[in-house]
Amino acid sequence: APGLDVDDSGKVVVGSDAVAQVGDTVYTNLQEAINAAQDGSDKTVEILKDFDVDLTNGTNKNGIYTITGNITIDGNNRTIKATGTPTSDVHVFVVSGSANAKIIDLNINGNDIAHYGIQAYGSSAKLELDDVEAYACEAYGVFSNNGATVTAANLRTHGNEWGGVNVDHGSTFTMKSGHLADRFSVVVDG
Repeated sequence: APGLDVDDSGKVVVGSDAVAQVGDTVYTNLQEAINAAQDGSDKTVEILKDFDVDLTNGTNKNGIYTITGNITIDGNNRTIKATGTPTSDVHVFVVSGSANAKIIDLNINGNDIAHYGIQAYGSSAKLELDDVEAYACEAYGVFSNNGATVTAANLRTHGNEWGGVNVDHGSTFTMKSGHLADRFSVVVDG
């Protein structure tokens, strides 16, 4: 089965192609794991390894991974690295709709390809970041837009072209702790 291997003793184990786990189920595609958590009773997605995400086929102003539910992404101190050649502004994560999401212990390497590492969008979207690093994005590491609410503890940003955090269009951003080491730490627009 995808995401599973059999070891030398014949025991079924998590496979090398698995990137995430929800409950006892492993996934080779992070969006499938996010969808399962949003639709199921176990609301935590655990990242199992460092991996690359290809932004080439992403759509303009959207994320490769979209969160619209009340879930937690537990990064386990892993790194998701953007790759590919997108032809428009593509983000790694977008949190939108009526999401009340948490992203914890995760590193997002925009690799000078991702427009934003994480975007929270919409007046009903709530996002809590805890021990997150968002760096090397072609715009901002974190973007709170169109009324979204973002709260961050131990947020780290650096190497983002435009700045660490952008707060726009009636959104809120509360930083409890962290280190924003970009040319512009927080930019407030609108």
